[in-house]
Amino acid sequence: MLPLIPLALSLLPELARLIGGNSGGQVASAAVAAVQAVAGTDDPTAAAAKVASDPAVAADLRVKLAAILADQAELASRLADTANARGQAQA
Repeated sequence: MLPLIPLALSLLPELARLIGGNSGGQVASAAVAAVQAVAGTDDPTAAAAKVASDPAVAADLRVKLAAILADQAELASRLADTANARGQAQA
């Protein structure tokens, strides 16, 4: 599983801050699942070769990884809104 993470990070480096954060395991699992689904393999060498040789596959993978990033940003925003609402209710 983890050997596919560098491929995901090479296409969308912004994922690194999420993988290193509180939801890192969840983000890493989603990124690996995206790589496996798009590349059709769990072999890092074969996945990298497929992404490198087919621009459409690389673009599709970037879109899927960007969706993971967007989902995490939306979740963080909702959590911040909830915390803010709780803070206002206590004041």
